[in-house]
Amino acid sequence: MVAAPYWRKDPGRSDSLGHPDLDSLAITESHIGPMRAADDYRLGKSIRKKGLNSEALLGQLPELAEQATAVLREWLATGAPVTIDTDGDPTVAARRTWRCELPPGPASYPCGGTHVASLSEIPAEAGVSYQRTDEGFRALTTLL
Repeated sequence: MVAAPYWRKDPGRSDSLGHPDLDSLAITESHIGPMRAADDYRLGKSIRKKGLNSEALLGQLPELAEQATAVLREWLATGAPVTIDTDGDPTVAARRTWRCELPPGPASYPCGGTHVASLSEIPAEAGVSYQRTDEGFRALTTLL
């Protein structure tokens, strides 16, 4: 969402809120742990061809982290209910989708393991930070 202004053109893939889907286009690794998550983004030639101004984005990482934290906290303040959809597959191997009504509208994302019943269960002090890496950046989300 906060990376949307850094796209020069439509990359052909949008997230559930209608923004260019940087996650599905650039995440190379995702690590979910207790009270934190780390996602590695590769911003190489292929994503630049899709229209991302990666150098401008990388030059604004601290400001983008502040913006992302503000959005996250706005969403958490709603205390909105969360559901996990498995498309009726009861097995452990089922693909899970996280769904929530957020201020911009209904959102759905592949589930990364956070099975809360509502956003009110997540600490309001949660935050996001970004660290530049050799291939792009790492996003760290912490639930303080």
